[in-house]
Amino acid sequence: MLLPALIALLATAPVGGCLRGDAEETIAASRVASGVQPVQHAKGTSSSPSLAQAERLAAVAPELARRLAPTKHGLASRNDAVRGPASTPGQLHATLAQHANNEMTLSQGAGMAYGTRWQLEGARASSVELHDGRAVYQDALASTDVLWTAEENRAELFLLLRDNAAPTSFRWRIALGSGLVKGVAENTGAVAFVDAAGHKRLRVGAAFAVDAAGTRREASIAWNDGALRLRVDTSGLVFPVLVDPPVETVQWEQALPSSFPEARFDHSLAYDSAHSRTLLFGGGTLTAAQRLSDTWEWDGTSWTERFPATSPPARWFHRLAFDIARGVTVLFGGEESTAA
Repeated sequence: MLLPALIALLATAPVGGCLRGDAEETIAASRVASGVQPVQHAKGTSSSPSLAQAERLAAVAPELARRLAPTKHGLASRNDAVRGPASTPGQLHATLAQHANNEMTLSQGAGMAYGTRWQLEGARASSVELHDGRAVYQDALASTDVLWTAEENRAELFLLLRDNAAPTSFRWRIALGSGLVKGVAENTGAVAFVDAAGHKRLRVGAAFAVDAAGTRREASIAWNDGALRLRVDTSGLVFPVLVDPPVETVQWEQALPSSFPEARFDHSLAYDSAHSRTLLFGGGTLTAAQRLSDTWEWDGTSWTERFPATSPPARWFHRLAFDIARGVTVLFGGEESTAA
């Protein structure tokens, strides 16, 4: 049953990126004297061509574009380190490395019990740079920039493959905190890290690539022997290519939107991964058991009723599914009247 007060599962995702430019500033020399490497800063994207490229590539997916947008509440220099904005125990706490070949940490909560330490194999000693809440390691790998963004409940990793000299396989050594026991593959293509009770604490979400022509292609991730491997097939794609494997924490939060569909049963939902929307159609009313023909979209924050020019008749017991190849949601079956 769909309740008016929607309970939304929030997953923090990947962390995002940016690049070196002419408008750079360095942190005060006192930090250098203390042994902390300076973090480069730049404002705006005009001096960051790689970040601008990533933003153009992400434009085909509105939610991805939002996570790459400049923000005052993203990654920043906090306590002599580049950290995300998380401040409460259930949020994703991200601490980036000063250089691409050093360890970084991602954890549920400030401690490391439910945390992970990441090290990108083969990475160069590229320095981290900050651009309006986003971070970048330029040339972290051959023809590849590593970009990160972070929100309180999500962090996003982006790999910008500039040309065909970029690798198509990436491997991170990941050390698990004391509260995590293993990584497990999910049927969605994600990898989850679980505690001793089997509860999922962190997740590396299903990855995909977007090329300069707007073509979207799924990438694969796998967990084996303490390492996470990501592979993307770039054959036929137009460079540059942006690859997005998200890193997420898993927690429940009650959402209270101002408008929402009426309570119902035997409806159907499908997630449109191309537009980061969940689609709802039909079902039956709880009071008079009448069939419904309304269409709603959930964007992670609010419900919006849609009025397509063509719509199926009212029904229940139907199924919706998102067709990744065609980028459309399809409906099958259902009962329009007393007959199937």
